[in-house]
Amino acid sequence: MCLILTTGVLRRNNNTVAAHVEVANFSQKHCKDVTVQFYDWDTSPPTLIASFPINLPPSSNTPLDVAITSDHYEVRIIIDNKTDDVIVNCYGRDGNFIFQEGNTVLFKDLVKLND
Repeated sequence: MCLILTTGVLRRNNNTVAAHVEVANFSQKHCKDVTVQFYDWDTSPPTLIASFPINLPPSSNTPLDVAITSDHYEVRIIIDNKTDDVIVNCYGRDGNFIFQEGNTVLFKDLVKLND
């Protein structure tokens, strides 16, 4: 059974040029399979912008950046085999790699979706 988490629909800060996601595997023994998806919510239905399947080695971190041009976007995380060892934080950043107010969703604030 997988765990699906979402940022919900975010209103892009005017200075935000990319969504930045940090995916970390805190397990010291097991690889973890995670898929990170980015959606454009200015379309109906929402359009998948990018999808990254990741096989995270133990005690590792993978950063992702995706250009965001739409006014409304979402980051969705799918963690195979629900686990407490994977932590994901999502940020909006500007062209100078400065994180933007209002476009930060930390792991504790992600919302669980029904699969």
